[in-house]
Amino acid sequence: MSPRGRRGRRLLAMTGLIAAVMVHASACGNDGDDLPPPAEAPNPATTSPPEPTLDERDAAAWEEIQTKFDGFMETWIKWSAEGRPRSFEDPVTADFNEYSEFQARDHAIGQLDQETRDGQIRTGEPTWFDPRLLGIDWDRKVQDLVVPEAVFEICVDDSQWIVVDAESGEPAGVQPLGRRLWTVRAWWAEEREFGTDGWALSQLEVGGSC
Repeated sequence: MSPRGRRGRRLLAMTGLIAAVMVHASACGNDGDDLPPPAEAPNPATTSPPEPTLDERDAAAWEEIQTKFDGFMETWIKWSAEGRPRSFEDPVTADFNEYSEFQARDHAIGQLDQETRDGQIRTGEPTWFDPRLLGIDWDRKVQDLVVPEAVFEICVDDSQWIVVDAESGEPAGVQPLGRRLWTVRAWWAEEREFGTDGWALSQLEVGGSC
């Protein structure tokens, strides 16, 4: 047989082998199409740590703290719609003392004072949701005194809490922050100088979006 004939037979044999391999690969690919896609691993940057397990004392404290936060926000809403009155008795501070003290109280009253000086009030209401307790330190000390402290996060949305001119009712051009994550601290005192004994909000920090 001529060299050309032998090359032709070898070419046919190789072509058949390649076709068989392609058919086998196609069949394997079809089988793989029936398998579910692999699950995506959670992104550590967006995964929140689990809430701590609460015993009976922690659970009771957490319930009281959330009640105090609700009262704090409702007091803020009330006076923001009216403006802070100029009176010797100062009912605004007295109302806030029931739920808060120190920086948390001063932050809210400071904002009310600024809006009152600018001739502004607020319409509508903010919303708050997804509270998450980060922990309670029952043994925390302040100048040798045991002052328990709780820290929690909560999402606050002020999109519908609009600053308006107190006389005209027209928007004052102050842009709401929108949904923001607040980090809030609360202290416990057996005897508070002002307000109800027990837990009171002591500090709040407005963070990023939530």
